[in-house]
Amino acid sequence: MTHQLDVPAEEIVRVDGLLATAPARTAVELARRVDRPRSLAVLDAALRTGTVTGDDLAGQTERQAGRPGIVQVRKLLPLADARAESPMESVTRLLCLTAGLPAPELQYEVRDEFG
Repeated sequence: MTHQLDVPAEEIVRVDGLLATAPARTAVELARRVDRPRSLAVLDAALRTGTVTGDDLAGQTERQAGRPGIVQVRKLLPLADARAESPMESVTRLLCLTAGLPAPELQYEVRDEFG
């Protein structure tokens, strides 16, 4: 089965001379196609790059309204956090939140008398 999708010109960028979709679009496209834990990890990673903002992701989510998996992305977007440093950190955070536990503090520094 073949699907065709028109990508608006403003969502196409060049990377090392090759055409690609813009980072926010790529992140939302991927996040809507995977399970919830991986979706959050994708959103966290996109924010961590520093090239994508929460507003960028929210705007892209609105532009993809009605597409499969977009509701999942819309629900996870408020949980996305650029401080997450690995996919498993994102997965663990989602498990904690789903279980009703308080949101974990990411990158919390623990020091003893030796630093």
